[in-house]
Amino acid sequence: MLQYFFTPYSFVILSFDKVCLLFLVGVLVLLACVILVGLFALQHCGTHKVAFMFAPIVIIWLVSILSIGLYNVIHWNPKIVHALSPHYIIKFFSQTGKDGWISLGGVLLSITGMLDQEIDLA
Repeated sequence: MLQYFFTPYSFVILSFDKVCLLFLVGVLVLLACVILVGLFALQHCGTHKVAFMFAPIVIIWLVSILSIGLYNVIHWNPKIVHALSPHYIIKFFSQTGKDGWISLGGVLLSITGMLDQEIDLA
């Protein structure tokens, strides 16, 4: 039950994962608390207004990630686009059969389990 209380705090701390190297831990905890108190203080305005306020920030973040990713793919390895072809997954499942589906399930479980592991470690 106590882990659900710390979940928002853990998400904020995990978002500052690389910043942790630059700041002292006390400063990082203070920054996370300020962000959480600010977000909870804005909730009285309604979630639609908070979402409207954060929408441009999220759009800028997603466009930045997209542009950096496209630049790196085009500049360093444009052949990686071939991995998006469904030919490879069809070939994989036709060769491996049931074992391929089992391995796909293991990959899915490992990806979704990482979030819980990071929260537990934080």
